[in-house]
Amino acid sequence: MLDKLIEEHIEELRRLCKEASDLDFIESNVLWFDYFDVHYSFFSAMIRSKGAPYFRCSLLALVIEELEDEVKIKQREKIKD
Repeated sequence: MLDKLIEEHIEELRRLCKEASDLDFIESNVLWFDYFDVHYSFFSAMIRSKGAPYFRCSLLALVIEELEDEVKIKQREKIKD
């Protein structure tokens, strides 16, 4: 049940990333921080818990995935210039 809840939050963060793709850096990060604020209890418990390696791995994988996508976009833009 906890894994399902983790997956739902990760998917929502992924959706926010797609939604933020047309926003500037600050606006896009505000979406994440707002989400973390609204779901503070969940994220606080998961980050502090030593028993939530699935959460940590899932969140790290999402962040890496999003950063890699951003780098690829920037590289393509640089090639076009």
